[in-house]
Amino acid sequence: MSTRLWCAVLCGYLALGATIQALPAIVDGRPGTVGLLVTLAAAATAVARPFAGRLADRGDGGTVALAGAVLVATGMLGHLAADGPAQLAVARLVVGAGEGALFTGALARVLADAPVERRGRLIGHFGLSMWGGLAAGPPLAAAVASAAGARSALWLAAAAGALAVVLTVGVRSPGGGFRGGASPLLPRAARRPGAILGLASFGYGTVNAFAVPAAGTLALAVFAAAFLAVRLAGSRLVDDLGPRTVILLSTVLEAAALAGVASGTGALAALALAGASVAPVFPALAVWVVEAAPERERGAAVGAMTSCWDAGIAAAGPAGAVLVAHGDLAPAFLLASALAAFGALTTAATRRIPDLGRAVA
Repeated sequence: MSTRLWCAVLCGYLALGATIQALPAIVDGRPGTVGLLVTLAAAATAVARPFAGRLADRGDGGTVALAGAVLVATGMLGHLAADGPAQLAVARLVVGAGEGALFTGALARVLADAPVERRGRLIGHFGLSMWGGLAAGPPLAAAVASAAGARSALWLAAAAGALAVVLTVGVRSPGGGFRGGASPLLPRAARRPGAILGLASFGYGTVNAFAVPAAGTLALAVFAAAFLAVRLAGSRLVDDLGPRTVILLSTVLEAAALAGVASGTGALAALALAGASVAPVFPALAVWVVEAAPERERGAAVGAMTSCWDAGIAAAGPAGAVLVAHGDLAPAFLLASALAAFGALTTAATRRIPDLGRAVA
């Protein structure tokens, strides 16, 4: 079950990555329009996650994931049928909402069967489906477009979206069907973890926006390799050490790494440390949220917390652009470092965070 859902999310985000690669050719390379279209999908994803989690809390994360996959596939067909930026914008909104529902519903369904002692590992590994799809989509789309034209990349995206639907058909929750009642869109259990996640993801967004001019063409590859390696091999640390320890270490190291990038000395090594340090933050915070939230609110809580990741990344680009307007990149990384440090302080000041499977004072 979890393997099918992992592959479904991979396909959904591969489709999204493919469209990001294809958009410049479709809209004649107008960067402002491309940027707006990319942002629309991200914004729709952030808004959809809490609603998807709320529906998953009513009893069937598998059905929510299927609905998300259908929206993704529909939006991909919309890309093929679109005649101009306005119609593309609608398609992007549909895709973004679908991606939010697909990931949130699938994760809620996987967590329904997850043993408490393995939640960190499962969340970390499941998240790789999203990152793997986003990473694989652009190069696959570029290869297909090079061989068969720009629109062929959209057909690739549509096929991946359709496969996501096939993989989610028939997935049901252990209890089956929806239950009555509605969880809040921003559960209390998600508020502080969400704030810490947003502070950490601001650094991730800063790296995406400014690492290449700061450290050269290898910058993002080094960051991504460290991120993926630690997410794959290090997610078990959340289960072994507990969320509090992992969050605190990760945010402290992220702050130090981003300050190192700002200094300009050993920037590639600092970026590797930044990627490694930010990788376990999401699994650790997700375990905190899952253990702190009542069962009826877990999906909404994880969805709301994940939206904070999207918000932090979205805020980093514009904020950094203001700070680097005079050509010096260091202020953008120093701001990201300060926010990560504030996340560490917030973690240290929080009295009750699950650690080693129990809440500690």
